[in-house]
Amino acid sequence: MASYVDILKSEFPQIDTELFDYITGTFTGFPALPQPGRERLEPAAELSVSRAAVEAALELTSPGQRRLRLLSPGQRRLRLLYIYLIVFCSSGVLDSGGSDFEDAEEVFDAVGGFLQEVSSDTKNEDDIRDVCLQMFNCLKLNNCHGSKQQTWASTILVVSHDRNFLNAVVTDIVHLHSQRLDSYRGDYENFIKTKEDRLKNQQRKYEAQLQYRQHIQVFIDRFRYNANRAAQVQSKLKLLEKLPELKPLEKETEVLLRFPDQFEKLSPPILQLDEVEFYYNQDQRLFTGLNLSADLDSRICIVGENGAGKTTVLKLLMGELTPINGVRQAHRNLKIGYFSQHHVDQLDLNVCSVELLANKFPGRPEEEYRHQLGRYGVTGELATRPVASLSGGQKSRVAFAQMTMPCPNFYILDEPTNHLDMETIEALAKALNKFKGGVVLVSHDERLIRLVCRELWVCENGRVSRIDGGFDEYKHILHEQFRKEGYL
Repeated sequence: MASYVDILKSEFPQIDTELFDYITGTFTGFPALPQPGRERLEPAAELSVSRAAVEAALELTSPGQRRLRLLSPGQRRLRLLYIYLIVFCSSGVLDSGGSDFEDAEEVFDAVGGFLQEVSSDTKNEDDIRDVCLQMFNCLKLNNCHGSKQQTWASTILVVSHDRNFLNAVVTDIVHLHSQRLDSYRGDYENFIKTKEDRLKNQQRKYEAQLQYRQHIQVFIDRFRYNANRAAQVQSKLKLLEKLPELKPLEKETEVLLRFPDQFEKLSPPILQLDEVEFYYNQDQRLFTGLNLSADLDSRICIVGENGAGKTTVLKLLMGELTPINGVRQAHRNLKIGYFSQHHVDQLDLNVCSVELLANKFPGRPEEEYRHQLGRYGVTGELATRPVASLSGGQKSRVAFAQMTMPCPNFYILDEPTNHLDMETIEALAKALNKFKGGVVLVSHDERLIRLVCRELWVCENGRVSRIDGGFDEYKHILHEQFRKEGYL
């Protein structure tokens, strides 16, 4: 059977139009698609035609699941709709987050990049094979848990650095290293164990062969000039030539990150918000009565749905946004380092990493800039490449180097694991745990949260509340929510 491949990229392209217009622009020629108002779509009546068209293309099975009925090749725009439904509704991602057919604005906002990628090329085949790259960059934490349900019937090839997600979903791992690909059966934990076993076995074989070669070489060296042993020596030489050349293990470079903490201990209170009210639009108050505090011992993670105001809370804590009412109080010696989830926008892409730091913090010797970059694995020739040519993970390392150069005593991190591989995420967790200052972060990476954070703040319904049971309690709340909605 013929197949086709769709790719969900990790970055949404820059656009000059409103997102809704950008997405719905792919529906040209699709009959009876409604044109909703910009603020909010009217309820289901306005979507009745497109809903009927979608449901006509689908077979509804058990609750929360929708199975594809193959469409004719020409129904490209309708395919866009049903791929949204299959991939997202069947896994409970959008429905569990409060979106449905009636909530189309949220639908388009949540999966805009996915929809555009799906609709970018005409598809003439019938079978679906969906390739998802970095799908979690645009999903909130509770959606990540919802998407672990294995309801997708076709093949998914996913590049992800979310360890828990991979353990819950994947059946096979492909490991790219040393310019080769090795395949492993099972989830990520099985991959780690099997890889270690393979490496140990490889090292044992190498050492055994090395010992065998040395034993043969001793015989050759001893009797090389003995005429009576000439035939045996030649036989041993041929044996050595035929032996496969085994190589020793290539030791993977350990990823090390370090956040400098040569600063004085500050006495509380360090940072707090008292009865803060904030909104961007008077008709939509984002927060009221916000009371939060953090000190140099804090390890806090903020979670919540997209649009709940997590980044706004960070900016209120930093003082980048001013409360409409209420007060932000900060210690006079507080020095905040901020890592934005859009950190690439804060980097000058036209210079190399050394020049970037020199422009940001002038007057220091070049070796100091190189040493600072070296703390985050940007060394040698890599430090002299234009920043634009670096990978996403390498740009993140440069951003870390830039953020830590002034030696802050408090870090506010907005999605710091985006673009980081698992080894670097582990190193980041260790660095944050060793750091003697305060940390407040927003993250969807469950492992980072578990390794680092001792407090959990949940943004919901205009408030930020602390969950006493930490991440396990939050996960339990999400599971109860999914269960009540029929997804578990």
